[in-house]
Amino acid sequence: MIFELLQYHEHFIQYTSRDDPALCLSKSIDNHKLSAENQFFLFIIQLRRATDEQELAVYFNISQSTISRIVISWTRFVYSVVSSINLRPTKDQIQQALPLEMKKNYPYVRVIVDCTEFEIEQPTNPQAQQDTWSTYKKTNTAKG
Repeated sequence: MIFELLQYHEHFIQYTSRDDPALCLSKSIDNHKLSAENQFFLFIIQLRRATDEQELAVYFNISQSTISRIVISWTRFVYSVVSSINLRPTKDQIQQALPLEMKKNYPYVRVIVDCTEFEIEQPTNPQAQQDTWSTYKKTNTAKG
């Protein structure tokens, strides 16, 4: 789903130069070995698992320097796309999208904050057990 959003902007990606990482090129000779989808997959693996670049180079059969340039380039690219998304709709946009019941009960609502809890192992420290206990989930959780 994320890649589908990004692929509409894919032609805007600028790959870092081999000689100067601060210099951006519209295309890179080495990057043709991997499709944009595989480059994104490589980028996501690097983000999620912090996989060593040498290991990724073996997996994708490209040089470590190319891995580095792809990760830097995709980081910049994803940031430029995601940072342009408006996460704060206007008051009018919120009012138009609110269900009638919400409008009646909470006419001035601007933001709904949601929280999630992930089950964790029970800590050995009694204070940590108490701090992480969720009466809602009936287990120890990390909240985010």
